[in-house]
Amino acid sequence: MKVVLTSFSKCFSTMHKLGIAGWTSISVARWMPKNMNMQVIQPFAPQAYGRKLTGFHSVDEYYELYMNTLLSRRQEVMRHIENLIQNFGNSTPVLCCWCTIEQQRRKGYNTIMCHTIPLAWILRQHGLEPLFDDDRIQYGIDYDDVIKTSYNSA
Repeated sequence: MKVVLTSFSKCFSTMHKLGIAGWTSISVARWMPKNMNMQVIQPFAPQAYGRKLTGFHSVDEYYELYMNTLLSRRQEVMRHIENLIQNFGNSTPVLCCWCTIEQQRRKGYNTIMCHTIPLAWILRQHGLEPLFDDDRIQYGIDYDDVIKTSYNSA
């Protein structure tokens, strides 16, 4: 089953480019734009104890911190992954957050440092097929080793 990972702002153009007609937008961000009404998968959001993830100095540290956060709520995460597999049938889930390359460059990064990249790794481990938007394909970094080590060591 395919799962698309993109930003709120590039959701429609990404789905058009991928040629996927039946889809459902789902927020995996800590909050979403006011003009959008969509389901939220809170356990996938990049936060711990209701707060933004902080205390990292590199992309590696951010991904490791996010993976540890997901591991701390593993049962909830698994329940939502099973929901994606069982309840979407002919509709492709589109997991949206705020990250675009433009937004990341304003923060001083030349890459997409986004929680959807390690999230895609977890989804892949459970038999789902993650598809990325152009920003994540062109500017994302595959930190498979960092992610694998964090996830498998728990």
